Amino acid sequence: MKTYKIYTSKGILETDSEANFRTICSMFLQVNAGGGIVRNREGKYLMIFRKGFWDLPKGKQEDGETIEECALREVAEETGLVGLRLGEMICETHHTFNIYGPSTIKHTSWYWMDYDGDGPLVLQTDEGITDAAWLTKEEALDRAAGSFASIAEVLNTALQ
Repeated sequence: MKTYKIYTSKGILETDSEANFRTICSMFLQVNAGGGIVRNREGKYLMIFRKGFWDLPKGKQEDGETIEECALREVAEETGLVGLRLGEMICETHHTFNIYGPSTIKHTSWYWMDYDGDGPLVLQTDEGITDAAWLTKEEALDRAAGSFASIAEVLNTALQ
């Protein structure tokens, strides 16, 4: 049976009922987003440092864009990486926030991405990204443990 998790500032809401999940989601402004775990040719994983936390690159889906196109565009915009290759979907997470106004639930589709280049990272500082690092599996899991619960779930799902 599928379990639906919604990450909130007060903890995790869990239900195994799709109807309950949809009811909870209906109480929020809903936003779709895409993001990725980027793996380089050395087998290291990219994490960004945004607003005081280690995170993964992601962002909102634009009108007329598939979720896969969104994921590739957002990762490229936030990191400056050119030539990313989209891989398989890892998972989907759902988290709430109210930073920008109404209470919102963001549904993020996460994908594997490969990067074979050697270009420099160009961080999107206007999105609050101040640092980035290519990390080993152990380093990424360690930084995820001190980050948002949804980010830890994505990395634990993908790297365990």
